[in-house]
Amino acid sequence: MRRLEIVKTEEPQAVECFLAPLFSPFPADVLLAACRSFDVVSEWTVGAARFCAARPTRDERRIFFEYISWYLSVEEYDALFARHDAEWHLMRGRRAPGPK
Repeated sequence: MRRLEIVKTEEPQAVECFLAPLFSPFPADVLLAACRSFDVVSEWTVGAARFCAARPTRDERRIFFEYISWYLSVEEYDALFARHDAEWHLMRGRRAPGPK
């Protein structure tokens, strides 16, 4: 928490990079709570979307979304879902679907 506060204050552009490696060792809801306290939920969303999109199976991704949905507002969930979709397509070398 202290290091997140320092990064947020001194290098706000580095918050996403700071959070990225923390998704493996820490539960996503714990990171979300810390990010809420420093008003960096949008940066958390980027990291969570990348973390989830990198899961190798559809079941792992689904479990992540089911787990984290309990901690998100509807707007936060929608933002995470949209970002995850874009990240998933990017990681797999596919073009993200456009409007139909």
